[in-house]
Amino acid sequence: MQPDVLELDTRVPPAIAPAGPARLPSRDVDGAGQDVRVPRRGRGSARRRVRTFVAAHAVALSCVLAVAIRAPGFTAPLGNDEAGFALVGSAWLTGATGPAGPQLYGAYWLDRPPLTPLLYGAADLAGGAVGVRLLGVLAAVLVVAGCGALAARIGGRRAGALAAVLAAALTSSPVLLADRAYGELVAAAATVWSVMLLHRVFAHGGPSDRASWRQAPPSAWLAGASGFLACVGVLVKQSALDAVAVGGVVCLVLAVRSGTRGHALAWGAGVLAPVAATCAWAVTMSTGLADLYEALVGFRVDVLAARSSSATVVEGWAQLVQPLALSGLAMLVPLAVLGVASARGRSAVLLCVWSAACVVGVLGGGYNWSHYLIQLPRGVGERW
Repeated sequence: MQPDVLELDTRVPPAIAPAGPARLPSRDVDGAGQDVRVPRRGRGSARRRVRTFVAAHAVALSCVLAVAIRAPGFTAPLGNDEAGFALVGSAWLTGATGPAGPQLYGAYWLDRPPLTPLLYGAADLAGGAVGVRLLGVLAAVLVVAGCGALAARIGGRRAGALAAVLAAALTSSPVLLADRAYGELVAAAATVWSVMLLHRVFAHGGPSDRASWRQAPPSAWLAGASGFLACVGVLVKQSALDAVAVGGVVCLVLAVRSGTRGHALAWGAGVLAPVAATCAWAVTMSTGLADLYEALVGFRVDVLAARSSSATVVEGWAQLVQPLALSGLAMLVPLAVLGVASARGRSAVLLCVWSAACVVGVLGGGYNWSHYLIQLPRGVGERW
């Protein structure tokens, strides 16, 4: 008799699948025997998509941020400068005259260049107080976009995004009264783009005099547009000389060192065109060119002479300490100085001159209102 044999089942039972939703493997093997990565979908990929979108559209989102910051004060009553410029400009454009006879701008005299009453008057006639505030919104968006574009050219996309965000915050800061449509902000819209175009033309040299304008018309036209916008800034606010200073120094340096006199001449022609048009307008007016000079230069010289004592100057500068601290500019200026010092080549020359000219424009205007500090974000801000 054969003994009973115990038969054992040697088959391995299948692994018990863990409870919960099934997950796709990160790798698989295709028919060729090669590893193929299977993309994972989840919150991580969504965050990456958001970051990619924000990085690619940082400047545009900063423009939206600037508009959003200004929105709460959009319907507030106009400030002194806003209302005054709109009153003078609208009366001038409608042909009103005053009891004292014709003045520089029709019924009124104003110590501002002609583009100030022209722009504010047109905005007032188009939409009243809302039109004036829309002028400020447009100027803020142009400043943010220009700062972002220039910083991206100098330091890359990340620098452009950072500069755009900071410009959006500072050009709409209530502490600086930047949420109003002051002349400094409107002038900055022209000067920022002037410097941006100048950097695009001259940062890498450009063709020399031996190349005709027909061989390089785009850069010659861009140089002329840069000079035109630099002069437009001055014709809005006398202290907005920063773009003119930058263009003059850069053109002089390049003309001496690399012989790019053709583009320098184009820039100079762009500057002279608005000047010639303004002088021609003043000559045809009954008040004449002398009255325009008195409004733009003579009045400011008298103000500076009246406030020339050292005690008055220091006291005026001290009034800027509080808005500098509360707006955050005081913390950012040292970082900007380090950034400018780290720049190289022609970009370093451009940034140094621009920053210095903006500081001179703030401190040398004769008055020390907080909204004068709006001039700093466009020049100092490019190396934040």
